Amino acid sequence: MYAYFRHAFLHRSVARTRLFVRPQWGLGNRLRTMSGAFAAARQLNVDCIIVWQTDTHFPQVLSELYSNIPMTTIVPTSMRKVVINDKCEYIASLQQLEQELPCLIEACAFTISETDVNRDGFYSWAKLVRSIKIEIEKYSEKFVTPRLKGIHLRQGDIADARDGNFFGAWNTKQIRINSADDLSCCTDDTTEVELCPSNVDTIDHRLRQIGSTDVNDSFWVATDRIRCIHEFQRRLAPATVRFIGYFTSHPNLTERDMRLAIIDMYMLSKCAILYTSQISSFSAEIAVIRKGLGMHSS
Repeated sequence: MYAYFRHAFLHRSVARTRLFVRPQWGLGNRLRTMSGAFAAARQLNVDCIIVWQTDTHFPQVLSELYSNIPMTTIVPTSMRKVVINDKCEYIASLQQLEQELPCLIEACAFTISETDVNRDGFYSWAKLVRSIKIEIEKYSEKFVTPRLKGIHLRQGDIADARDGNFFGAWNTKQIRINSADDLSCCTDDTTEVELCPSNVDTIDHRLRQIGSTDVNDSFWVATDRIRCIHEFQRRLAPATVRFIGYFTSHPNLTERDMRLAIIDMYMLSKCAILYTSQISSFSAEIAVIRKGLGMHSS
């Protein structure tokens, strides 16, 4: 599989059929779109070119995360755009995709029935940029043990609050959000609907999944609510809670940084046991990363 990616994407020819893919939304959505598209392109022996756009969901460019993924910001004007369902998910058979080529597909998920099981090949091949790789190696050396467990708790961050995509209607007159510290950690007793949507897992729910802990337990926590980290530290004691640092000494708590998020994903993939958020594509893609890196799922 690696040999195919090396030949098809590092030494591609202008004569080869091309599949242009524009991933949408956040990190989990974009990764599952790319991994699905590359798996299908491998099977069809065509070039997959990622068309990258930054926005409030994803302010970083792809080259800040991976170093070897073919990318462009310009699509030929003659390239036909495929119309997909209103959920932004491209779902098709391999034959249907082949009949569409060459084309541009904009999607938040890319599912081909025959090749979806092979999406992990993308992570075996894709190379993280050096700065991110160093951070993951540093955390792995310090914290990864057979007893490290991973927690992902998705409750909505400040970017979600601004655009209303995760929370639904946002009442700006009643709630003033200036930084991530303004977002409380959602619990079973939370009554502020605007701050804690009904479809999210509460920290109480996640703690019930985990059960009792002891001094030998350690957890890697990935969450979009800063206050939840402090709650996990308090309520998981005497276990040790690990979480990501920042690239700067003064973290920007008003914007997303997907470099930090991808470190979280790769660190969670190294954990012996995972407690994840069912509503999040971020959580679901971790299992694919685990397989791609040769890790065993629990």
